[in-house]
Amino acid sequence: MTDTNNGLDVSPEGRHDLAESLQGNLNEWRARIDELIVQIDLANMELRDELSKQLNGAENAGLAARAGLASAVHDLASGVPAQRDTVTAVLQDLRRAVIGARQAFERR
Repeated sequence: MTDTNNGLDVSPEGRHDLAESLQGNLNEWRARIDELIVQIDLANMELRDELSKQLNGAENAGLAARAGLASAVHDLASGVPAQRDTVTAVLQDLRRAVIGARQAFERR
């Protein structure tokens, strides 16, 4: 005679025990999964905090560089008129010297 249960002759009590065992295993897996989800959330928060910190540092460095550049441009721009005045004065002196040399040459 062939066995229609494939060798599994399980009593109703055995089925109940098996169901309870499987339910217990499922509950353990759910608890593990919940714990992993919490760990992932904490890791995400730490990563977000670190990224925010790095981003703020980079932003502050950029602002400082921009302020320094603006100050340097301002210093250069304020120095240009003085430099221009000096160059103009030197050119005028040179022009006078050339005119004086020409006049002296023409007198001789």
